[in-house]
Amino acid sequence: MKDQIAVVTGGAQGIGLAVARLLAEQGARVASWDIDPGNAAAMSGLAKGTLAIECDITDLASVEAAYARTCDLLGTPS
Repeated sequence: MKDQIAVVTGGAQGIGLAVARLLAEQGARVASWDIDPGNAAAMSGLAKGTLAIECDITDLASVEAAYARTCDLLGTPS
């Protein structure tokens, strides 16, 4: 997973946070897309190269904006 770029939805807590943590520990750069205000705090505790992006996955414009921000800051997801 080293240097791969991953998007995790719902990464602020629960299964999403566990997946983000595992990917980050294996060297992936992780973008966590979540509407939870705790997303940034959850990602700050993980490895360098993780990013919290506010995203409502039920809203296409929000997903498109999150994708664009992910690409700008981390690169194109693998």
